[in-house]
Amino acid sequence: MRTKKPLSNYRINKAKQRTRALLTRAQFTPVWDAGLMWYADAHQLWNHLSHTRKLSTDKVSQICATLSVGVHWEVNKVDTFTLINAYQNNKELDSFNVSTYDSMKLKSWAIMADETTLKPTALKTYAFYRNMMLDPEPVTIDRWMLRIFFQRPIKSLTSARYRACEQIIKDVASEFDLIPYQAQAIAWEQARIEAVHSFQGGVLYV
Repeated sequence: MRTKKPLSNYRINKAKQRTRALLTRAQFTPVWDAGLMWYADAHQLWNHLSHTRKLSTDKVSQICATLSVGVHWEVNKVDTFTLINAYQNNKELDSFNVSTYDSMKLKSWAIMADETTLKPTALKTYAFYRNMMLDPEPVTIDRWMLRIFFQRPIKSLTSARYRACEQIIKDVASEFDLIPYQAQAIAWEQARIEAVHSFQGGVLYV
């Protein structure tokens, strides 16, 4: 299948070029500072919630990451609070709504109940969870990052392609003396801002 082929050097180099350009444009702007602290702020948020709800920050971050699929960050935060609140108040699973898929809601509920944990095979959600725990090794590669990397975004990622995309961020991050998740967050924030002016037809041209 076409999606199983490794990324070509040309596509990798173009993705680095696009990411590098976003970081350069973000320098000396509030976007840089926001991206620089994005995961630290998320970690602080879940650390505070875990303290007030007598949970581990790790568990809360897993729940948040699992509920993040296809959901905006502000909604993601509300959904995380909603699920934890429902569980701790002995409500039923179907007594509340979240914005992601039912399967992700069920998985988050199981994480809350200590019936499962988020596994590395869940590439994007696992990386997002680990980044919110300030783990510098994985990189969150979501649909926005794929739009940044590729003029014709690929719809799905094999594990090998995901690792190649992670390495794109790691290589560019080293050029700017950033932790990879900081580089990813800055590029993501800059792309979102520029998308107001340049997002047309479902493809972001950076």
